[in-house]
Amino acid sequence: MPIKNLINLKNKLEAAQEKKLLQFILFLVISFLFWGALTLNEEFQYDVVYPIKITNVPDSITLITDAPNELKVNLKAKGYSFFKHKLSELPPILIDFNRYSKRNRLSLGDIEMYEIIREISGTTSQANAFSPDSINVYYTTRPGKKVELKINANKYIDDLFIINGEITSPTKHVIVYSIDPIPSNFTEVETMPINCADLKNTTSIKVKVNTAKGMRAIPDSVDVNIPVEQLISKKRTATIEVLNIPVDRRLIIFPSQIELNYLVPKSLFHNEKKLIRVVVDYRDIYQNSNKLPVKLIDIPDNYKVINTFTDSVEYIIEQ
Repeated sequence: MPIKNLINLKNKLEAAQEKKLLQFILFLVISFLFWGALTLNEEFQYDVVYPIKITNVPDSITLITDAPNELKVNLKAKGYSFFKHKLSELPPILIDFNRYSKRNRLSLGDIEMYEIIREISGTTSQANAFSPDSINVYYTTRPGKKVELKINANKYIDDLFIINGEITSPTKHVIVYSIDPIPSNFTEVETMPINCADLKNTTSIKVKVNTAKGMRAIPDSVDVNIPVEQLISKKRTATIEVLNIPVDRRLIIFPSQIELNYLVPKSLFHNEKKLIRVVVDYRDIYQNSNKLPVKLIDIPDNYKVINTFTDSVEYIIEQ
């Protein structure tokens, strides 16, 4: 077969393949448009979450309770609205303070909530359910009162760690606002209870301020610093002191020294600021007994698990 004929055959085959490819693409586009038309006309049920913002709050107003941050809505809508909600960023729900506030309360019931959802989601959508189904935010126009902040903390950790130092906050005072008049003897508030049981290192945490119903503190949460330190086992030989001995008597005890075993904060292991005193009391002498009980006094609060290897000593009285 001549080369020219082969070239013509090749060109015809390529043209036929291109025609089939174009036909396939055309059918694919038509199918997609047909599917899209059916889908856009189909109804979908889906969930959306709208952020909530309260607007036009006067400077003289202090909100006592917080509004919810978001509104969850179950919608029923045609495909166009469905894709619009899923593919675009949802606008926030703007609640006008002046429109819904009355007598120390910003209030929206289910009817008002439904109207707001209808405005923001469009007339082509229908809300089946929403949460929360109402909004109630209390506020006050009364001035605040500056009060002292107390830290409410459980200082117990465990046998190997201790809170070595004061639990503090850089915030010493807060401003308390109230719907009702604040009593003149109201001078302090506490943080919510702090549980230190699981702490192993010095920690800074944020804690809510605990106020009564109808009140709010600003700031309503504060940073609290908790100095946690590891406890180290230490042994020391201590000389026993004799207490309340008459001036005309002399008490000789055996042994005169005992060994103590206790736990101290790691930072004090080589430099104890205060030593535990070991004593016996002359007034503890009883007839028919030649022993006196050993007592430990002046035990620092940050020491733990103190043991003595001797709980009593023998004695002789000299006059």
